[in-house]
Amino acid sequence: MSLSKNQREGCSTDMAVVSTPFFNRNLWYRLLSSRFSLWKSYCPRFFLDYLDAFGLLSDFLDHQAVIKFFELETHFSYYPVSGFVAPHQYLSLLQDRYFPIASVMRTLDKDNFSLTPDLIHDLLGHVPWLLHPSFSEFFINMGRLFTKVIEKVQALPSKKQRIQTLQSNLIAIVRCFWFTVESGLIENHEGRKAYGAVLISSPQELGHAFIDNVRVLPLELDQIIRLPFNTSTPQETLFSIRHFDELVELTSKLEWMLDQGLLESIPLYNQEKYLSGFEVLCQ
Repeated sequence: MSLSKNQREGCSTDMAVVSTPFFNRNLWYRLLSSRFSLWKSYCPRFFLDYLDAFGLLSDFLDHQAVIKFFELETHFSYYPVSGFVAPHQYLSLLQDRYFPIASVMRTLDKDNFSLTPDLIHDLLGHVPWLLHPSFSEFFINMGRLFTKVIEKVQALPSKKQRIQTLQSNLIAIVRCFWFTVESGLIENHEGRKAYGAVLISSPQELGHAFIDNVRVLPLELDQIIRLPFNTSTPQETLFSIRHFDELVELTSKLEWMLDQGLLESIPLYNQEKYLSGFEVLCQ
């Protein structure tokens, strides 16, 4: 089922669609340079191949060429946004095969860590992985699951029930994103490597994940949907997979839990701020 016109408008409220970003060549080069050696040490080798395929290792970013390659080689259309996109808006875009990409680039004083998703986070941290089939399927499936959540919520008789059910299901989905494609690790023949965009885009987070005393656990769906996280500090608990097919398997398990009604009493732990504006879908 597609979202109704009113719901679709609600999903785009306050989300500015912006044009191709003003490109600061010197800033891009310096931000890229501060990460490259870390990527060589802490990311899977083919991540660099993906970056190169998009032309993202060049000191001059040909933005139009990136967009053309993106839309030719992935299952999504490039969708520029001004910055943070609320989860229900993000998922709605994925459901329609639009991939939100911030057009604002962080400044050098925020090189190590940026609280707000920017061009570095989205274009360098997420986009290259979409050349891997498991990543594309993960994002597509998450958009599809969002539609199933909306269908379930619409069938409930009271607004209070709709809000509670949507809130609980959404926080489970958000945590699945956070502990995988945002802060995930993979452990295979190359050793332990990072694939999450929060880690890849932040020298501080990436160094912290491998140098400091961080707890690394095998990815378990039942655990991550009930575990709160903090976006404003380096992560103390990370989750590792053995192969990227686990991302697709995770969405299948999540869908089963959704169908069985097992996502309707997930504790929020005061994380309501990550679900801003979702009430528009509960009218």
